[in-house]
Amino acid sequence: MTKKNNELIKYTQEVKLLINKSKNTRKTKIKMLAKILKIKKDLSKLNFKQQCIEITTILKKRKSSSPIIKELLDNSGLNPMQTCRVFIDVLYDLLYKDTALKRAPIMITHERYYQLIHKNKTSKLTKVEKDELYTTLNIKYCYCIQKLFSRNQFNRLILGIDTFDKGAPYAICMSSIYKNRGIKPPHNASRTCGKKYQWYK
Repeated sequence: MTKKNNELIKYTQEVKLLINKSKNTRKTKIKMLAKILKIKKDLSKLNFKQQCIEITTILKKRKSSSPIIKELLDNSGLNPMQTCRVFIDVLYDLLYKDTALKRAPIMITHERYYQLIHKNKTSKLTKVEKDELYTTLNIKYCYCIQKLFSRNQFNRLILGIDTFDKGAPYAICMSSIYKNRGIKPPHNASRTCGKKYQWYK
């Protein structure tokens, strides 16, 4: 792959990041946070004030185990509704700060991706197709690692729970992206993530 193509891929990914970030309205943020905080009630049926009560009630329960939540609750200097808005924006940004995407920013359509996966199982890929598939798999693999690390950091620092061991994301994503599809992963696949993708930190 040429230097020009690499530059185009990186720039396109950055554009996708900005587009997706602009789509993340407060409604979407609340929905995602409710899932992470394990709020069973359907918040979409509530008004914003009621949504805030549900969210802050859960967070107050985590106050003793999370210095960050304690800091936000004790030193915001805002009224309850303003505090809630800050909570939603800050916690969402902490959780999705590194990706701001719901899906891995692959450069091909999902239909094309599944076509390549199917063809790889049933026949031989051309050199171009193989390069296309392995590039896509690498993006998905790196995104998977980044997402799991971000989620665990959020759970540990905000919710006061450790989701898994430090090395677990690599093994989980390796199985999910490569091994479960019967594809041999490249050697040291994760080492190039930071060099290739701006969203990987």
